[in-house]
Amino acid sequence: MKGRTAVSNINFDKHIFNIDSLIDSVSYLNLYGCPEKIGKIDRLEKSGSRIFLSSSARKRLYAFSNSGKFEYLIDRTIDGFQLRDNRLIVFERENNLLAFYTMDGKYMHQRKIGITSLECIALSDSTYLSYTAGIKTEGDDGGDYEFTMLDKNLNIAGRLLKIPTDNKEADYYPGTRFFINGPEIYFIPTFGTTLNHVNTRGISEILKIDFGNYSLSDADLGSIIAADNLYLFPYVFNTRLLAETITYRIFSFVFKGQYGYFLQSKKNNKNIAGLGSGTGINAGFNEIIPVGNIGDRFVVPIYNIIDKRKKAYGNMLLMLYHLRKAGI
Repeated sequence: MKGRTAVSNINFDKHIFNIDSLIDSVSYLNLYGCPEKIGKIDRLEKSGSRIFLSSSARKRLYAFSNSGKFEYLIDRTIDGFQLRDNRLIVFERENNLLAFYTMDGKYMHQRKIGITSLECIALSDSTYLSYTAGIKTEGDDGGDYEFTMLDKNLNIAGRLLKIPTDNKEADYYPGTRFFINGPEIYFIPTFGTTLNHVNTRGISEILKIDFGNYSLSDADLGSIIAADNLYLFPYVFNTRLLAETITYRIFSFVFKGQYGYFLQSKKNNKNIAGLGSGTGINAGFNEIIPVGNIGDRFVVPIYNIIDKRKKAYGNMLLMLYHLRKAGI
């Protein structure tokens, strides 16, 4: 699928990413009543009357009400989740399956995926997309493609996105490559900086991120793959979309072993970028790392909150940042 592609030029400037000057207002939501300590939150999605959180520490999915009260958890090893067509869909990489629940957390059924899958998502009731990243498995010839399309019975229906020749030997998978915001699904290749939109019609480029002299070229790729420490090279890679609102997107990237961030205005593609943990006055001891959005506010967890009136388990704050409407 072809689409209009914008170019986002990043003026690389080594400075601390301080989001304070961009904040118009801050509000907080207290999460309480969870029977266990959640740990680090990786992703947040809001749908209707619930807020869903996934945790890499626990590998579980937690559901809270809009007021922050704990409702239920999905007690299984979860590597990804979706909210689609009034269903909750979770992916287990170890068991290579998709499990389906109602939005109230009631188990419906599960389905085994017939091929090795790093990630798998539903594009519709009859179309699923498995991220195979060029992995060849027994009886499967999909080593030249990033994706395998699956039909409603999870049988192979086609391939998507040819892997560049120079990248075929790369055995490197730096975390999640799908980025989901409500009904919108995005993908950034492992060694790429292009943001792609994904739906049942295919994959289309919507944004090319240009880091200038610090971009990873094809000539650099062989050195990166052969290195013992992938993060020592003076190139920008492992670009990830952290969160998206109506107005902004915020990305992370790796540069010489240090994480960097840039915030993009979707209206004019203007950016602000920098290195560091993204700390600011409003953050206290926590990093300003959004894990999702509620409306047009980025959501940042604040951990280790102790409420003397209640058990400490599961007690944390969600800090909601509303950025200035004037843009970056």
